[in-house]
Amino acid sequence: MHGVAEENILESFDFESNIKEMFQSGEGSGRSGSFFFTTQDKKFMIKTLRGDEKDVIIKSLDAYI
Repeated sequence: MHGVAEENILESFDFESNIKEMFQSGEGSGRSGSFFFTTQDKKFMIKTLRGDEKDVIIKSLDAYI
């Protein structure tokens, strides 16, 4: 978890706190049409990935952390 406490994740992804962000997010304008979601506190982001994108991200994750 690279120094991120489970309670921080649970707090950031609290459903009630994120309803507005969930309805504002949607299909991206990029070529892939990926879905982006940022938690209400802006600490975490979720992005849907295609299989080939996943492979690239996994190979480069250490550089992001």
